[in-house]
Amino acid sequence: MQVNILREVSRTFALTIPMLNAPLIPVITDAYLFLRILDTIEDEEALDFEDQKKFIKIWTEVLRNPSCVPSFVQQILPLLTKSTKQAERLLVQDALALIERILQYDKAIQESIYRVGKVMGNGMLKFLERKGDDRVRTMQELEEYCYYVAGCVGEMLTEIFCFVGNFEQKKGALLKLSDDFGKGLQLTNILKDVEQDRKRGVEWIPLSLRSETGFKNLIDKTRNFLHKALDYICLLPTQERQIRRFCLVNTLLALSTLRTLSKGGKKISKFTLFAHLVVSKVACFSNRMVQWCKNV
Repeated sequence: MQVNILREVSRTFALTIPMLNAPLIPVITDAYLFLRILDTIEDEEALDFEDQKKFIKIWTEVLRNPSCVPSFVQQILPLLTKSTKQAERLLVQDALALIERILQYDKAIQESIYRVGKVMGNGMLKFLERKGDDRVRTMQELEEYCYYVAGCVGEMLTEIFCFVGNFEQKKGALLKLSDDFGKGLQLTNILKDVEQDRKRGVEWIPLSLRSETGFKNLIDKTRNFLHKALDYICLLPTQERQIRRFCLVNTLLALSTLRTLSKGGKKISKFTLFAHLVVSKVACFSNRMVQWCKNV
């Protein structure tokens, strides 16, 4: 069930999560789906701020209070409209099974997922309270928002990778770059989806950057974040080939998306996607080749 839902809610992660080594695949899948329910609450157009606040606060505590999940599902399901994908409805419907799976993982993994859920949920509420052009006012606030919805996810992934892979000695250095890694991926998504978001009345780009020059500067800044993501990959142990490839493919896809956007395009071609999959198989073995990817 979770694999099918993942395929529908995120094509990119449905492609890259199976690249991880076997013990990590179910853990990272369930961690992503747990956080995806927060995205569903944030994106549902029919929910007013008070509803969003209520449901986000309930969901961020379900790992501490799993008994509240059936009530959560019963309350939120009837409120979901066509703005919520069918796969996300199924995810919410299956929420109790998701929580039961997470509670079977090691305590350290549970704590990491719980912590990032709290950070993300509280951060979302800070920005959801604002509307329209007032939602993100400055570049600093945009970076702050990206931390809440993606940078902290990079921290969670780092903690889980280090715990499961048993390379805790690398965690400090990796955590310093994991925030920028997440920000780079999130900013890429914001730039890619800017027209789609505007159609539904959501604006994530500050007014001062809504020009051709501002858009270009934002692309350049995002590219710098993704270059730090490549530095992050170089810090991962070379024997952790699957983790390195997972990170590398996500970064390459984002870099190619930025290149496409800078030329006025919409999305990368299937050929480019295939080429990145092939290159990543070899490049993940070598830090020199990973650094070469900054030319993408």
